[in-house]
Amino acid sequence: MTQVTMLSASQISRLLANSDATTLLVVGTGSQAPYQIMAQLCVLPKVTQVLLANPRNAKKAQAAAAQMSMTLEKLLSQTIRATNSVVAGLIDHRLSEVEFTGVTDLPAAVQRSQVIVTATPATKLLIQADWVQPGTHLNAIGADMEGKQELDAKLFQRAQAYTDDVPQASEVGEI
Repeated sequence: MTQVTMLSASQISRLLANSDATTLLVVGTGSQAPYQIMAQLCVLPKVTQVLLANPRNAKKAQAAAAQMSMTLEKLLSQTIRATNSVVAGLIDHRLSEVEFTGVTDLPAAVQRSQVIVTATPATKLLIQADWVQPGTHLNAIGADMEGKQELDAKLFQRAQAYTDDVPQASEVGEI
Protein backbone atom coordinates (compact mmCIF):
# COMPACT_ATOMS: atom_id res chain seq x y z
CA MET A 1 0.00 0.00 0.00
CA THR A 2 2.90 2.36 0.73
CA GLN A 3 4.13 2.12 -2.85
CA VAL A 4 0.63 2.79 -4.23
CA THR A 5 0.26 5.88 -2.03
CA MET A 6 3.75 7.04 -2.97
CA LEU A 7 3.20 6.59 -6.70
CA SER A 8 -0.20 8.26 -6.61
CA ALA A 9 1.06 11.27 -4.69
CA SER A 10 4.12 11.69 -6.90
CA GLN A 11 2.07 11.56 -10.09
CA ILE A 12 -0.30 14.17 -8.69
CA SER A 13 2.71 16.38 -7.95
CA ARG A 14 4.10 15.79 -11.43
CA LEU A 15 0.82 16.99 -12.94
CA LEU A 16 -0.19 19.78 -10.54
CA ALA A 17 2.87 21.16 -8.73
CA ASN A 18 5.02 23.98 -10.05
CA SER A 19 7.76 22.26 -12.07
CA ASP A 20 10.20 24.97 -10.90
CA ALA A 21 9.69 24.08 -7.22
CA THR A 22 12.98 23.95 -5.32
CA THR A 23 11.80 23.27 -1.76
CA LEU A 24 9.83 20.26 -0.54
CA LEU A 25 8.46 20.05 2.99
CA VAL A 26 7.50 16.65 4.37
CA VAL A 27 5.45 16.87 7.57
CA GLY A 28 5.80 13.56 9.35
CA THR A 29 8.94 11.49 9.81
CA GLY A 30 7.45 8.02 10.02
CA SER A 31 7.63 5.12 7.60
CA GLN A 32 5.93 7.07 4.78
CA ALA A 33 8.50 9.89 4.73
CA PRO A 34 11.34 8.24 2.74
CA TYR A 35 8.92 6.85 0.17
CA GLN A 36 7.24 10.21 -0.28
CA ILE A 37 10.59 11.99 -0.59
CA MET A 38 11.93 9.49 -3.14
CA ALA A 39 8.77 9.78 -5.23
CA GLN A 40 8.70 13.58 -5.12
CA LEU A 41 12.38 13.85 -6.07
CA CYS A 42 11.76 11.63 -9.09
CA VAL A 43 9.02 13.90 -10.48
CA LEU A 44 10.22 17.34 -9.30
CA PRO A 45 13.69 17.68 -10.82
CA LYS A 46 14.48 21.14 -9.45
CA VAL A 47 13.92 20.33 -5.78
CA THR A 48 17.26 20.70 -4.01
CA GLN A 49 16.04 21.36 -0.46
CA VAL A 50 13.96 18.86 1.51
CA LEU A 51 12.67 20.06 4.86
CA LEU A 52 11.48 17.49 7.39
CA ALA A 53 9.11 18.37 10.21
CA ASN A 54 7.78 16.31 13.07
CA PRO A 55 5.15 18.47 14.79
CA ARG A 56 5.30 16.41 18.00
CA ASN A 57 9.07 16.07 18.28
CA ALA A 58 11.51 18.45 16.57
CA LYS A 59 14.47 16.23 17.54
CA LYS A 60 12.98 13.40 15.47
CA ALA A 61 12.83 15.73 12.47
CA GLN A 62 16.49 16.62 12.86
CA ALA A 63 17.47 12.97 13.30
CA ALA A 64 15.43 11.92 10.26
CA ALA A 65 17.05 14.65 8.16
CA ALA A 66 20.54 13.61 9.27
CA GLN A 67 19.84 10.00 8.26
CA MET A 68 17.67 10.58 5.18
CA SER A 69 20.41 10.17 2.56
CA MET A 70 21.37 6.82 4.07
CA THR A 71 17.71 5.80 4.44
CA LEU A 72 17.01 6.61 0.79
CA GLU A 73 20.15 4.78 -0.32
CA LYS A 74 18.95 1.68 1.55
CA LEU A 75 15.49 2.02 0.01
CA LEU A 76 17.06 2.42 -3.42
CA SER A 77 19.18 -0.70 -2.92
CA GLN A 78 16.19 -2.74 -1.80
CA THR A 79 13.94 -1.71 -4.66
CA ILE A 80 15.51 -0.30 -7.81
CA ARG A 81 19.24 -1.02 -7.84
CA ALA A 82 18.78 -4.78 -8.22
CA THR A 83 16.48 -4.48 -11.22
CA ASN A 84 17.49 -1.32 -13.08
CA SER A 85 21.00 0.03 -12.65
CA VAL A 86 20.42 2.92 -15.09
CA VAL A 87 17.46 4.26 -13.10
CA ALA A 88 19.37 3.66 -9.86
CA GLY A 89 22.27 5.71 -11.20
CA LEU A 90 19.96 8.58 -12.10
CA ILE A 91 18.41 8.53 -8.64
CA ASP A 92 21.87 8.38 -7.01
CA HIS A 93 22.83 11.51 -8.93
CA ARG A 94 19.56 13.17 -7.97
CA LEU A 95 20.11 12.42 -4.28
CA SER A 96 23.58 13.96 -4.42
CA GLU A 97 21.97 17.29 -5.36
CA VAL A 98 19.61 17.42 -2.38
CA GLU A 99 20.09 18.84 1.11
CA PHE A 100 17.95 17.44 3.94
CA THR A 101 17.13 19.70 6.89
CA GLY A 102 15.12 19.04 10.04
CA VAL A 103 12.97 22.04 10.93
CA THR A 104 11.63 23.25 14.26
CA ASP A 105 9.60 26.22 12.98
CA LEU A 106 6.70 24.69 11.04
CA PRO A 107 5.06 28.01 10.01
CA ALA A 108 8.33 29.28 8.50
CA ALA A 109 8.94 25.96 6.74
CA VAL A 110 5.44 26.00 5.25
CA GLN A 111 5.88 29.58 4.06
CA ARG A 112 9.12 28.82 2.20
CA SER A 113 8.03 25.53 0.59
CA GLN A 114 6.50 25.21 -2.86
CA VAL A 115 5.48 21.56 -2.36
CA ILE A 116 4.23 20.10 0.93
CA VAL A 117 3.47 16.48 1.75
CA THR A 118 1.69 15.71 5.01
CA ALA A 119 1.80 12.14 6.28
CA THR A 120 0.93 12.17 9.97
CA PRO A 121 -1.64 10.67 12.33
CA ALA A 122 -2.62 14.19 13.48
CA THR A 123 -6.01 14.70 15.08
CA LYS A 124 -5.64 18.48 15.26
CA LEU A 125 -4.75 20.71 12.36
CA LEU A 126 -1.05 21.21 11.77
CA ILE A 127 -0.96 23.69 8.90
CA GLN A 128 -2.78 27.01 9.13
CA ALA A 129 -4.23 28.44 5.93
CA ASP A 130 -2.42 31.76 6.32
CA TRP A 131 0.98 30.03 6.39
CA VAL A 132 0.54 28.65 2.87
CA GLN A 133 1.75 30.81 -0.02
CA PRO A 134 -0.32 31.08 -3.22
CA GLY A 135 0.74 28.43 -5.74
CA THR A 136 1.89 25.94 -3.12
CA HIS A 137 1.06 22.32 -3.91
CA LEU A 138 -0.06 20.10 -1.02
CA ASN A 139 -0.39 16.32 -0.90
CA ALA A 140 -2.31 15.53 2.28
CA ILE A 141 -2.22 11.79 2.82
CA GLY A 142 -2.39 11.44 6.60
CA ALA A 143 -6.06 12.23 7.27
CA ASP A 144 -7.27 8.80 6.25
CA MET A 145 -9.79 8.06 8.98
CA GLU A 146 -12.37 9.81 11.08
CA GLY A 147 -10.92 12.19 13.64
CA LYS A 148 -7.72 12.95 11.72
CA GLN A 149 -6.93 16.42 10.39
CA GLU A 150 -3.71 17.96 9.10
CA LEU A 151 -4.87 21.04 7.18
CA ASP A 152 -6.85 24.13 8.13
CA ALA A 153 -10.32 23.90 6.53
CA LYS A 154 -9.89 27.52 5.36
CA LEU A 155 -7.32 26.28 2.83
CA PHE A 156 -10.10 24.69 0.83
CA GLN A 157 -11.84 28.05 0.39
CA ARG A 158 -8.99 29.24 -1.83
CA ALA A 159 -7.57 25.99 -3.20
CA GLN A 160 -8.34 23.64 -6.02
CA ALA A 161 -8.80 20.28 -4.33
CA TYR A 162 -8.42 16.90 -5.99
CA THR A 163 -9.03 13.49 -4.45
CA ASP A 164 -9.13 9.92 -5.64
CA ASP A 165 -12.09 9.13 -3.36
CA VAL A 166 -14.62 11.95 -2.83
CA PRO A 167 -16.87 10.10 -0.34
CA GLN A 168 -13.91 9.07 1.81
CA ALA A 169 -12.30 12.52 1.69
CA SER A 170 -15.63 14.14 2.57
CA GLU A 171 -16.44 11.78 5.44
CA VAL A 172 -13.09 11.04 7.04
CA GLY A 173 -10.51 13.18 5.24
CA GLU A 174 -9.66 16.85 4.96
CA ILE A 175 -12.51 18.00 2.71
